[in-house]
Amino acid sequence: MKQLSNSRSIKPALTGLLILVFTFSALDFFTGCGKRAAEENNPNEPKSGILILKASATAHTGKNLQRIPVRNGMISIKSAWINIDRIEIEEKADTTKTENGKDKADSDSDSQNLPKTILQGPFSLDISAEKVLFDSAAIYPGYITLVRLVFAVSTRPPFSDKSINIHGKYTPTGGRPISFTLLSEFTENVETHILDKPISVFPRKVTRITVTLDVPHWFDQVDFSNALVENNQIRIDNSYNTALMSAFEANIANSEFVDEK
Repeated sequence: MKQLSNSRSIKPALTGLLILVFTFSALDFFTGCGKRAAEENNPNEPKSGILILKASATAHTGKNLQRIPVRNGMISIKSAWINIDRIEIEEKADTTKTENGKDKADSDSDSQNLPKTILQGPFSLDISAEKVLFDSAAIYPGYITLVRLVFAVSTRPPFSDKSINIHGKYTPTGGRPISFTLLSEFTENVETHILDKPISVFPRKVTRITVTLDVPHWFDQVDFSNALVENNQIRIDNSYNTALMSAFEANIANSEFVDEK
């Protein structure tokens, strides 16, 4: 269900964060998914777990996308399109646990890295809606230790050779709203290491986790008050208001997911 290179657009809601969600319950429908590729990578450890991945916006940081504080004012987000080339999932096999999570009495080893699971996009979605489905995939039993999003530019609308397209309004303190458009060519990775509370994946069950990306943080130190304004519009890209673009992209590069179980 990707929008996938197969061009299904998915439209969510930005409350300030991006979420990856996976769900847990028995689902026979998915047990064969990706089986051949799994067996080629690791014939002794088939991908019998099921991952359902969603994106969602949430006020995890207590910020609302309609009222994001910036220098000398406030911004609100109308739409926020991102283009993801692929999603990479890293796991470890837990050889000390049973399917129910109990310790094995005869266990003599700890954990080992499993082959990486890749959800291939592109995934294009507007994260200003509340929830959207990224994709579903077979995954190895074990536990998830890392989730990585790889951004990429796209020629498809609404990107026009960009990877991020955000529309909104900037309201200076004591002033009137000014529309803005931000067009970024950001192509780096954003990831989270989930080591404190690893997320378990069990055979023949669906796994749900929520990983939140703090979108309001992307606008920290982005000084709209110094922006060039033309026809009551602010354009931010690699040619206009480049200082604002540099601050924005530096924030993304230095951000990471916050995982929520």
